[in-house]
Amino acid sequence: MNALGRSWLFILFSILICIFFEVKVVHANEKYATIVNPIRSRELWKDNTLNPLDSQYGVINKLALKATWLVQDDVLDDQELLSKIKEFNPNQELGLFLEVSPNLAKKARIYYPTETYWSSPKAVFLSAYEISERKKIIDKIVNNFQSTFGYLPKSAGAWWIDSWSQQYLEKKYYINTFLIVADQKTTDKYGVWGQWWGYSYHPSPDNILVPGDSKTVVVQWAQRDLEKAYQGSGPKFSNFSLQANDYISQGLNFNYFKGLANQYLSVEKLGQITIGLETGMESVDYEKEYEKQLNWIVDTQVESLKLSEFGDKYREIYENQNPQNIVLGNWIFTPQYRENLSLQEKTTYRQNISFSDKFVADKSDFLDRSLLSINERIETKYIPIFLLLIPILCWWSRSIIPILWIVLLYLPVFRSFYSSGWKVFFGPTFDNLILGQLLVLLVGGLLVVKISKKLKISNGAFMSVWIINLLVYLARYSVIESKYHIGFLVDSFRFIGLVYDGGIKLINQDLQGFVAATMLKFDPAWIWNKWWIWAIIYPVVEIGLVLLISKLVPKKLIYLMSVLSIFFIIYMFNQNPLILK
Repeated sequence: MNALGRSWLFILFSILICIFFEVKVVHANEKYATIVNPIRSRELWKDNTLNPLDSQYGVINKLALKATWLVQDDVLDDQELLSKIKEFNPNQELGLFLEVSPNLAKKARIYYPTETYWSSPKAVFLSAYEISERKKIIDKIVNNFQSTFGYLPKSAGAWWIDSWSQQYLEKKYYINTFLIVADQKTTDKYGVWGQWWGYSYHPSPDNILVPGDSKTVVVQWAQRDLEKAYQGSGPKFSNFSLQANDYISQGLNFNYFKGLANQYLSVEKLGQITIGLETGMESVDYEKEYEKQLNWIVDTQVESLKLSEFGDKYREIYENQNPQNIVLGNWIFTPQYRENLSLQEKTTYRQNISFSDKFVADKSDFLDRSLLSINERIETKYIPIFLLLIPILCWWSRSIIPILWIVLLYLPVFRSFYSSGWKVFFGPTFDNLILGQLLVLLVGGLLVVKISKKLKISNGAFMSVWIINLLVYLARYSVIESKYHIGFLVDSFRFIGLVYDGGIKLINQDLQGFVAATMLKFDPAWIWNKWWIWAIIYPVVEIGLVLLISKLVPKKLIYLMSVLSIFFIIYMFNQNPLILK
């Protein structure tokens, strides 16, 4: 066989190998830097001119680096600042900075706790708001971003992102990379503890600190010293980090940055560091050190990636799952635990256990997100067996409406569930929720069916009562500037009703947030907190209303009230849990 024949034989053999055997790309140690600069409203900047932005972007542009700028919603209202941002070159990525401000809350028509400092965890993070409120805030942020820039963001960040918000952003808006703060025990009243120490990972859908199977990738801000930052609480320890303002405040110099950065970059197969400063805030005093860091990236040939690009690279290298074993200094990371024998620390991971903010708002002055605080929670299985009983009762009674009525009467009971290590109650609490739901449906259903047949109550009368309930829930009363207000609050601000100040007049207007929030109203907890009220008095009152409607209200009006009661059902399904255990 001549040389040409041997060459073709070799090529054919190589092709057959590729076809019949899986050939995997073996990645050497790849090193990347994600440059991330959060931009807040200029009202919070130390220097309110555009100089801080020009300075940061100028050096990034000069060095031809890729960077990500996380934009808080208030920035979109600053036309001068926005014009500058729109001039960025294509190597710059714009993402969401998920901090809530008074202006954003107002646009989303959500009450903002104006009595708190802007950076308080009970004001600035999405977790400070109820689930229904978070949805409105996120939708407003994303829609404003899209209408401003013409596309959906691929990345988002905040020092803390709750698991509900992370999943909502991932599933509805396809955000693929998130930034949160690295572990710190108490700094800035934020305690975050237990994630992989400074290293990126796919999070659990139930807990953003736990490695799991979410498609998104979590990148960490202010990656900490592998030992010194672990030793205690507060800035004295957490400021041992890659942040220029942090390590300089500790009396350290650029050599400290290089040493720590090299530790993170040495990880096989993928080394990564996050570099950035909050524009107009920390960036003002640390521009020179920031520039040193960026020049070092170029000099050491560490490739810069946009935040979303790094997420893609992570998914590519680790094949859309977390690596089984990562070694970073004395740290070992696996999907099951993190461990550091020299520090005598081991944190085990439970993917299905969440923090309470997955279900309810956290109004605390301190953000406590330590896995140590929830790892002992017991995961209780829940099956809504009562759903099987509903068709049986309907078949037995040969009537749907009385059974539907008891379901609506006790809808908070039937909406309650167990999940992610928590017992979530929208109404009264039960030691055994499954049994409690069955008993409420069975006993209540049988009684209502008997009452309906004995008193010959029409279906319309049964269903029309709910519009009255809705009006009771929406009713408000207050004395504002010596004027009596009585009416209905249809959202967080909009009040429709009567005002009396010597004469009566009808108003339809927005109230100030703190005024609307403090108006007197009916509290459903008054019903659900005492068993004898929700089990006896509450159903008796509702049956009494049904009888009054049946006897006193014209049939056409009953029909109309029945139709309008759909708004009560919508209202009830938008209510937040009352109690978490």
